[in-house]
Amino acid sequence: MGVPIFFVLSGFLISYTVFKSGADFNWKKYGARRFAKIIPPFYLSILVFALVKLVTVHPPNLLLSMIASATTWESFRDVPDLCSVYWTLYIEIHFYLVLPLVYLAARKMTKYPEYVTFLIFLIIPSLITWSIPPLPGYSRELWIISC
Repeated sequence: MGVPIFFVLSGFLISYTVFKSGADFNWKKYGARRFAKIIPPFYLSILVFALVKLVTVHPPNLLLSMIASATTWESFRDVPDLCSVYWTLYIEIHFYLVLPLVYLAARKMTKYPEYVTFLIFLIIPSLITWSIPPLPGYSRELWIISC
């Protein structure tokens, strides 16, 4: 239950920050704060995990795994993962980028950009989750929770 709670809290806090700024939204300030909070510890953890794997497992594609992890490409390609929990950070990083874009676009089209943004982030993931069949070994309920 930790991951869903993390996503809900993170989504609320990031959304609140973006929605609160309204017309005064500043990409540079927003990007600098997000970058400072997530990127340095993320890259440091990549180095630490790479060193641990190098010492313990001696993986053949360590550099490829590091590059895939650092660019979030790991979630889109079949490369050996460096750390199995990075997928949560990939989602968060993509959310940091997509939420303001959707909100700013909605702000240009409607008087209620917060509601439109909320509906977009509610409906589109739900449609994707329901349209993609579960992976082997997953029940529909477990698949929905994991998505």
